[in-house]
Amino acid sequence: IKIADPNKWKAKHILIWEKHNGTVPKGYAVIFGDGNKRNFNSNNLILVSRHQLLILNEKKLIQKDADLTRTGVIIADLYQKISEKSKAK
Repeated sequence: IKIADPNKWKAKHILIWEKHNGTVPKGYAVIFGDGNKRNFNSNNLILVSRHQLLILNEKKLIQKDADLTRTGVIIADLYQKISEKSKAK
């Protein structure tokens, strides 16, 4: 969606997320919880860190249900903590 002239654009899902939650922090992304890029319902938009997104994609944790994807984000956090602990040894 064009947000300013001459050529300033922003993705529609990010605009919707920001309307309800505030600015997307640097290093974060907004994803579609059910994987449907045409479902702009604010309940379907999930803020994740870039590292969480990496794990979500690697482990195929983005599901066709937003609640399952939210659970996938928690699992991604667990994978990240396990990785941190194993590197600390």
